[in-house]
This record gives sequence, C-alpha cells and structure tokens, in this order.
Amino acid sequence: MHRELAADLDRNGAQLIVIGNGRPSFIEGFREKAGYEGPLYTDPSRRSYRALGFRRGIRVAALNFSSARHAITALRGGYRQTRTAGDPWQLGGVLIATTEGDIVYEYVSAFAGDHPAASGVAEALTAACRPGDRSASED
Repeated sequence: MHRELAADLDRNGAQLIVIGNGRPSFIEGFREKAGYEGPLYTDPSRRSYRALGFRRGIRVAALNFSSARHAITALRGGYRQTRTAGDPWQLGGVLIATTEGDIVYEYVSAFAGDHPAASGVAEALTAACRPGDRSASED
C-alpha cells in the first residue's frame, strides 16, 4: 500500500480490510509476502466478489492487451508472478464504505493489473470522512 494512502487512512480514522479468495491456509503467506498486518479475510466461494460485481474470467483477467501491457511493466519493475493462491481469473477492486454500509467509492478492476490511482482513493476517502459528511469511522 502506498505510504500516502496509509497516512490518509490513519488521518481519517478509517481501516483497510483485505478480502482474498484463496484457502484460509494462504493467509499467513500473504501476510508475510505483503507485509500486511490488518484485517484479512478470505472467501474461497467468491460470493462476496459476485455480490460486488467484480469481474472474473480468463479473457478479462489475462487474455487482453491491457493485462499484457501491465504484466510487462511489472516484469520491468522487478515483480514476478509466484505461486497462485486462489482463483487466478478473479479480479478485485476497491470499495470505501461507511460504518452504515453505504458504498461511497467503488472501483471495479477491468483487467489484471488494473488498480485505481492511490490519489483518487485518498481523495474519495477524505471526502467521505469530511466533518458534517458521513464518516467511514463513525460508530
């Protein structure tokens, strides 16, 4: 996670929650590799992904120009695909939700390697947590 986004989360009293789709036994390996210590869940059934409208399939996940372009960029940046843990064709996204369950920001990945700009997520988070607005940190 970008340091700036982590600072925005802290500043706004928000919490990052990660949901994967691999087996529960993969959680510790993910934590070690990603260095992520926050809330982490897994949904091997992928029901949450379907409910959120996240895309899945070999064509959207891998067999397209955008995915290939992002794979080349990642390789040039020193990133290597390691063992796949979970459904390799399931794409994800980013949601910002209030404690009331209202989704105030949604980004659905269109292809592998498609992630929102951290600045856009930070802006949406700040807007959602503005005084007088619904706050992602309210109880």
